[in-house]
Amino acid sequence: MPVPEPLRLVLFGPPGAGKSSLLGALVQAGAAQPQLLNGRIAEPSPELQELHRQVYAQGPPPAAQEIVPFTFRFEPERKEHATAAVVFDCDGRAAHALVHDPQTPDSPLAREISQADAVVLAVDASAAPEELDAVFGAFDGFLRRMEHRRGDRTEVGGLPIFLVLTKCDRLARAGETTADWLEHLEERKREVAARFKEFMAARDRPNEPPAFGRIHLHLWATAIRRPTLPGAAADSTDPYGVAELFRQSLRQAAAYRAQRERSARRLVQMTTVGVGAVVLLLGTAASLVLADVLHPPPGALEIQAQALRRSEPEQLAERLRGSPERLAAQREEWRDIRSDPAFSALPSDLRSYAEGRLSELDAYIPWLERLEEEPLPRDTLAVEDLQAIRKELAGLAPPLAGWEATDAGRLWRDLTDQAAALGRAVEDLQRWYDQAYDVGDALWSFSRFGAADGAKWNRWADQARLLLDPVRVEPSAVNPRDAALLWADGADGAAAAGPVSPWANAALGPGVLRRLFVPGVDPPMAQNDLQAFDAVAAARGRWEAAYGGVRRLLEAGMALGLVTPDPKDRRDLLAFPSRDPKKEQTPAYFRLLFRRVQEAFPDYETAFMRGETLPTAVSGDVRRTAKDIYDEVLEPARAEALQQLQQAPSGDPARPNAETPARWRLVRDWLKAPKELEDPEQPTKPAGWRGLALCLARLADPNAPDPVTELADFLAKDSFTIQMSSLTLVLGKDSAAIEPAHGKPLQLYFAPKDSADAPTVLSFPPSGAAGVNGMGELEYRFEAAEPDRKLVYSPGDFMYAELPLSDGRTLRWDQPRSRLYQFGALQESPVLLKGDRPGQRTETKGVKLHANPETGVPKIPDLMPQVDLK
Repeated sequence: MPVPEPLRLVLFGPPGAGKSSLLGALVQAGAAQPQLLNGRIAEPSPELQELHRQVYAQGPPPAAQEIVPFTFRFEPERKEHATAAVVFDCDGRAAHALVHDPQTPDSPLAREISQADAVVLAVDASAAPEELDAVFGAFDGFLRRMEHRRGDRTEVGGLPIFLVLTKCDRLARAGETTADWLEHLEERKREVAARFKEFMAARDRPNEPPAFGRIHLHLWATAIRRPTLPGAAADSTDPYGVAELFRQSLRQAAAYRAQRERSARRLVQMTTVGVGAVVLLLGTAASLVLADVLHPPPGALEIQAQALRRSEPEQLAERLRGSPERLAAQREEWRDIRSDPAFSALPSDLRSYAEGRLSELDAYIPWLERLEEEPLPRDTLAVEDLQAIRKELAGLAPPLAGWEATDAGRLWRDLTDQAAALGRAVEDLQRWYDQAYDVGDALWSFSRFGAADGAKWNRWADQARLLLDPVRVEPSAVNPRDAALLWADGADGAAAAGPVSPWANAALGPGVLRRLFVPGVDPPMAQNDLQAFDAVAAARGRWEAAYGGVRRLLEAGMALGLVTPDPKDRRDLLAFPSRDPKKEQTPAYFRLLFRRVQEAFPDYETAFMRGETLPTAVSGDVRRTAKDIYDEVLEPARAEALQQLQQAPSGDPARPNAETPARWRLVRDWLKAPKELEDPEQPTKPAGWRGLALCLARLADPNAPDPVTELADFLAKDSFTIQMSSLTLVLGKDSAAIEPAHGKPLQLYFAPKDSADAPTVLSFPPSGAAGVNGMGELEYRFEAAEPDRKLVYSPGDFMYAELPLSDGRTLRWDQPRSRLYQFGALQESPVLLKGDRPGQRTETKGVKLHANPETGVPKIPDLMPQVDLK
């Protein structure tokens, strides 16, 4: 048996497009990803092995010649015979010259392309739009010339050409996950595909007949190595899309080679039939000359019709085989016969055959053309469009019995089956995401676990870890059409297993869907591509949001110590007071602690700093715990701020120990870059104490500001506006003995610094009876007698408030953290006065005063220390 010729593939593209790297990555894919290649690369030529080494060691050298062949054998899985192949790499300059110079059809590169079984056009994925336009425009002209040259030689159509985006790893952005990169890559593929289709749509000119040598184009995306991204499981040296590209290109090349060989055999057969018919006609003519003159010979039209009839197969499927152009040519031959004046003199059976053949072709050709114009189901990205394709295909069912076996019938069946298979795949994946979302959302809500005590937190965390397991594999025995989410109810009605993918041998993780191909779709379609469908993308977005919420809640619970830490992997890093009770809280300690937070929780900024919404069942637990720790972490930073204030000169020689604006201005300057509160190795982001405090502040209050920035902005102000419509006195359980005097107003006293005038008094008479809030605390409301009255407070002005009590004592708010900002006393606990002597002052507990609106009194920053300059 003769040895078949190797399949011939040509790598084609502009300089720097990554053609050689793509070929070197094929060897890497054969070694690292045989399951994606569906086989292995055997007997690579020494040149190919050296190219692989250079690609992964130092980068490939440019092609030294116009074309360079590289040979190997492809050994498919579960097949006996290997396929020999030769891939021609070309110099980008030669490719550039070929597409721009129509006078170079006989160059070595042009000859190899004319003999190729498949062509790979490489384009840099990160190329600018104008670069893509230039490449596509030049390649469009080259394709047109190539099609017509192939058509002139009556070559078979359908040459596979793969438009390949290379260097896709460069599309990865800083901080994005593997899922983000894949979505970004799919978006880039759609952009390039749309841009390329604009060029291709203009290629079919209305007055120009299509060339016989039509070309089939495929879009692909590759990278010789995956980018290093957070959470990426793949080896960074593993190529992306290369194995699938060469598997598909080898398959398409083999199919094209087989089609071309079949066409050649049919051409030989037709030539033999034609020669035989001529010989037969000559013999018949000679015998008729010698026959009885009473039997006149058939006319030229009858001979032509009989020859045409005998040249056509009897089987319907064979008779209607071929392209619309080929069948239209046959129809013209029969139309010429029917329009001949001698047609009526033909034998009746021959006339009937001609009429039937014309009717057959008149019905079949438009049907075939409509099917060939029908968009491929895999090219749509909207469920509505896919449904429209299925509906249109249903209306294009074979119009006559027996036509199912024709080329058009097989095309209709193939498109119908692929549309149905794709529809099922989209529905299955959308259903998986919808059901997985329901499970994730139910777990995130904490609603099935009751109160958020320690035991419940731990049971919930066990289920959350199981849900977030990056590999959820479905047993192969499960029917993908009937598969549901397999959840076994455990304690508290929570899921004890995990969501099972409706894809045999599939695995879904938080951000990556891994599987080879969608069953029943050819050419093969990766299941990652299904995520581009609008309905799947929407369902996946909901699923990712639910799973992201569970993950962030789990991380918050672990970091705050709400989830009992694993002794071998303690991640309760934000709960440092109980974790490290004996550690001295120095700047170095906080820097090291926050670095450990960053290492343990790579997504800490999203989980802790962005003010994520929390489920109602646990929000109070999380906020309260974070606030308690935040209050503790403020103390060492307040001490540092106080030390900076104490070391600053007062700016007034007569009062060296006085608290002055000059002193605070120096503190404000320090706050621009407080090295004691930050990490010098991370100067561009909150880190060290500052990063830790911001994590806790945002967990306690989603809208909390950066405490360093808050104090710096506060100190930059020269005045503050105070305006309140009412005040609310809140009395906790520890202050039940306090009762405001009936009918007596709460009064606010204000005087500018250095003023000799009597203080301005704002009166707030009581309004209504006492109430009880949701925490069981008593509330008394006092309405402003002058709600439109505004006070403009400058640092150092005088201010305090008093409220008479029913037992003759007085509540006084006059203990601010800073004497320069005395309105801050309204935000602190008041003292109880019995008389005016200092010894009669008693501290209170659980007494708070709230201004309405809340912004009516400026908030004293959290980092403001209790000022003591003695």
